[in-house]
Amino acid sequence: MPTDPAPPTPPDEDVAALRRDRDEAREQLAATGEILRAMGRSAADLEGVLTVVAEAASRLCRADAALIYLLEEGAFRVAAAAGVSDDYLAYVQLHPMLADRATLSGRVAVDRRAQHIEDVLADPEYGRPELQRVGGFRSTLAVPMLVEDEVMGVVNLWRSEVNPFSERAIELVTTFAAQAAIAIRSVDLVRAFAARSRDLAATVEQLEALRDVGHAVSSSLQLDEVLTTIVTHAVQLTDTDGGSVFELDAAAREFRVRAAYGSGQELVAALRQTRISLDETLVGRACLDGEPRMLSDLEHATLDPHLQVLKEAGWRSILAVPILHEGDI
Repeated sequence: MPTDPAPPTPPDEDVAALRRDRDEAREQLAATGEILRAMGRSAADLEGVLTVVAEAASRLCRADAALIYLLEEGAFRVAAAAGVSDDYLAYVQLHPMLADRATLSGRVAVDRRAQHIEDVLADPEYGRPELQRVGGFRSTLAVPMLVEDEVMGVVNLWRSEVNPFSERAIELVTTFAAQAAIAIRSVDLVRAFAARSRDLAATVEQLEALRDVGHAVSSSLQLDEVLTTIVTHAVQLTDTDGGSVFELDAAAREFRVRAAYGSGQELVAALRQTRISLDETLVGRACLDGEPRMLSDLEHATLDPHLQVLKEAGWRSILAVPILHEGDI
């Protein structure tokens, strides 16, 4: 019986092209794995993840530089870069790009789609020639990072010579931009969860403090013990250095220290020897006005006798909150 003829051997150029495609696919897969590992190591390390994206995009697209810009209040901020000079980074920080048509990144943010300039110097619409002079780029490619149709930023690549990017490069950078957008969303979710957890922890701490104060009020006839419990929790919950409770002597129209926390014995003794007038001090004004009063820095404030003692003891910022009952101090 006759034997089947052997299949034709593909031309050498076809074999070479297949091998290039295979190698590029392997590189892209490896880069994707690298990005996913970076995201897995620390979901909150956005800069680290975006740096991996920029380096991978620059390497696989044979670009001279890659930048990832985040869009914040209509202007771009560099979040990660690869192959970019310090001079360019410093310049763009001082002279940020806007989300307008003067730059490629701006056009991409406006149009919400990938775009490519084969030669910036030949592009009549390009409006930031000083950026080109500092960066030295000629061919440039930009792709938006979209989260639910909102432009979070742009992935921008450039080459220093006129050498247009291929469709394959555009597809590849589009993939990287999508991964960067996922990283941004993940960080936002992690930070929102962390903030919510901190809020819940603070709420629990406040409730526990109120429980302790309520227990002290209901179980003790010792006023000083109750006031010490209150001022202690007030200082701890506000993360301040110290605090005190003053009681008003209505007949003398002056305050005296009744309880303190975080203040040394020498300071408390000095305060007890100081006339803290209702009419002439910060704490007095807070009570007379019925609302809190604050001084951010005693170094730059007019000091009453009470504040002078605190400044000499090393205090800098003061908050006075009135204790009122049915309008009475």
